[in-house]
Amino acid sequence: MFGRNLDAFWDAIEGGGPGWPGEVTLIFSHSDQLSKLRTPDGSFLDALKKIANDATEISVKFIDG
Repeated sequence: MFGRNLDAFWDAIEGGGPGWPGEVTLIFSHSDQLSKLRTPDGSFLDALKKIANDATEISVKFIDG
């Protein structure tokens, strides 16, 4: 429902843009598998965790296992 990049994901969870999940907690499990993916600025997983840390409207959590 939203663009295919981290900026669009940010807009969806923080700005209520297209793809806004509503008032929920997003939980990423088995996210260690994302560590191999790269963005122009580095690790996709690190960028996703930064978004999770900076988000104020939606709770984003990572669980292992």
